[in-house]
Amino acid sequence: MIYNNKTILSLLTTLGIGSMLLVASCNSDEFLEDNGTNTFGFTEPRNSEDFETIIEGAYYSMSGEGGFRGMLNAPVLFSAFTSDEGWLPDEYINVSDDARQWYNRDFTDRTLSQPERTWSAAYATIGATNLIIDFLQGDPANGFDDRNGEAWTPRVLGEAYFLRAFSHYQLARMFGPPPTADPSAPSIILRAKTPEGAFDNPGLASVQEVYDLIVSDLNRAMELLPEAFVEGRDPLAYEDRATRWAAVFMAAEVNFMLNNFELAEQYATEVIESGRFELQEDILDAWDDNSLGAQAPEVIWQYVGYNRNQQRWKPIIIHRYLGFTDANGNPDRVSTEQRLSLSDVLVENLGWNNPDVAALDKRHNELYVRIEAGEDSRPNYDQIPGLRIWPNKWYRAEFSGWGTASTASLPLMRLPEMYLTRATVRLLNGNSQGAADDLNAVKRRAWAGDASAFVPVSASEITEEMIALERMIELAFEDDRIYYLQAMQMDIPPGERIATSPFPYGQVELPIPQTEADINPNVE
Repeated sequence: MIYNNKTILSLLTTLGIGSMLLVASCNSDEFLEDNGTNTFGFTEPRNSEDFETIIEGAYYSMSGEGGFRGMLNAPVLFSAFTSDEGWLPDEYINVSDDARQWYNRDFTDRTLSQPERTWSAAYATIGATNLIIDFLQGDPANGFDDRNGEAWTPRVLGEAYFLRAFSHYQLARMFGPPPTADPSAPSIILRAKTPEGAFDNPGLASVQEVYDLIVSDLNRAMELLPEAFVEGRDPLAYEDRATRWAAVFMAAEVNFMLNNFELAEQYATEVIESGRFELQEDILDAWDDNSLGAQAPEVIWQYVGYNRNQQRWKPIIIHRYLGFTDANGNPDRVSTEQRLSLSDVLVENLGWNNPDVAALDKRHNELYVRIEAGEDSRPNYDQIPGLRIWPNKWYRAEFSGWGTASTASLPLMRLPEMYLTRATVRLLNGNSQGAADDLNAVKRRAWAGDASAFVPVSASEITEEMIALERMIELAFEDDRIYYLQAMQMDIPPGERIATSPFPYGQVELPIPQTEADINPNVE
């Protein structure tokens, strides 16, 4: 299959593969126009270095191909505003349409920009991965016999399968119902290969079809990806990219969502017992790294924003919605647009309304800002009654001027999630002691008091509610709460919303963006 320069380029733009006009096996520029982004400089892969260039392009597409158009922002924001973990102060400050609608659990607007950006960036990423998978026909033996071929080709193919699975998963969780609700329901457009022509615009695949491909791709990724970056074997940029452990982590997450609990526990255990990661006492360390190869011991995979030539990934904008400091992460200036605090319900359940209790948790001390009634210095925020605890996780790299703190990496996969997933599965399977051990491991590393004063949860005491509460605060505003509840087939509690009932877990899905429906006749 021949790809001209502009065909490859277009696969990596934010048009989105589902709706783009793509001409494969064509050297004409008739249908496609250059948008100003640098092309690869080749019409088809010529060597293993070209494979590396394409997979770097896939990561770049994930970042949104410049600006703030990446695929990782909307999933976090959608989950944060929709779940019961946060409170929206819309009576006191101006909030954007997406924040208000999602907080009110109104999922009817097809014109919001953030979901459209995720849709476009994800399909651009998928398009790049398919270039590699299609060319190699899924087999690294079809690669090039050059100086890097034997070492690079399996890894690049594994990255392609992983990123395709990750991108489809992000889309399926946002734009489709959960598999625990109705596996036969329509979900998203499935792109298992490069489009065959300009008007190759399929309709929506079923939830089951989408998850079948995700699982299949993860299995291939686990077979092909190396366990770690090796200097001299791998290109420098790979030091910050997905290894086999990212695929294993995601396999645990996906199988948990599918209620394949035995596999979820198996993969979670594999990550926990790998010896490569550890729960750490320095809670902030996962959030303040911003240089090549800098990764906290509990982080399995992260999105890096340090903007080196090897990656060119762009800063995430989650901070612009949820962060406590200003838009540059300056710790001496606070945001006047922060749109969520922890909900009162969560604060009370944690006991954090008591400052002495809250001070015993490192997460409260390091990743949140506690402000009592009337003490907020921000205009309008000072009118908010009662205690508010505001998140402060993002843009936490050292600030030394514009564009420095915002280069902090975004952890996408952290070890505590594996412990808490395994704790849930163990408890469901009757292993109360194992569940308590896992829960205590997470609670102990967050304990800020004297070590001798820590009181572990016993096997006779542990409940699903305890694990869920620990998970809720450990992974607050990290794109987890909604999907945990969906996996457990539990409706979404109202949180601090007034006079509302729990929202049906199977109905938390956004409509396909209008930009797709306008072009694709197979999407209503």
